[in-house]
Amino acid sequence: MRTTPNAVRAAVAVTVVFVGLALSPALGGARLASATAAKGTTMCFVSGTLKASPALTLGSGKATTLTLSATLQGCTGSAASKIMHASLSGKSTDTSASCVGFENAFPALGAKVTYKTTSGSLAPTKLAFSAGTLNYHSMPLSISYPKSGGKGVAQGSFATKQATLMLNLSVPYTQWVSTCQSAAGLATMTVVSTSSVTL
Repeated sequence: MRTTPNAVRAAVAVTVVFVGLALSPALGGARLASATAAKGTTMCFVSGTLKASPALTLGSGKATTLTLSATLQGCTGSAASKIMHASLSGKSTDTSASCVGFENAFPALGAKVTYKTTSGSLAPTKLAFSAGTLNYHSMPLSISYPKSGGKGVAQGSFATKQATLMLNLSVPYTQWVSTCQSAAGLATMTVVSTSSVTL
């Protein structure tokens, strides 16, 4: 039987429709694929800066924003082998901040960890700490989150209700005080690489 050009075109069109229907779920799934949320506890070393704007002074309280910018490395835990690099960023505000005030407590801190992985993608971790403590008797001087009796919560990858953050600073307490007393005040705190976060 002879096949007409119109019949050939119709057969091709039907084949294309069926192929398209067969492939579309897979293609749609690829478009909708999202980052996975890793499980289990992970600890990473932290280094970076904690900046105060405006600069902190010894006793005169004023509205201040603290900005944490740091990198994570040397991670250990069930999914740590996937993590090539991670960044930690966070902010906290205090309506009446001063160095003396922060010796009693640092304000609540909200932060986020983003990851670069060896394969695939890893969902970010959102951190919320109720408050922090300046450990001025320790060497080195450090800030620990959460404060004793407070809460540290991680959501996303490594979700836990027992998140902790320890920021070891590069200066001893005496230098902290002298910088707070200076005309310029305390604007930048260097977070050294022995610091850590547990997610």
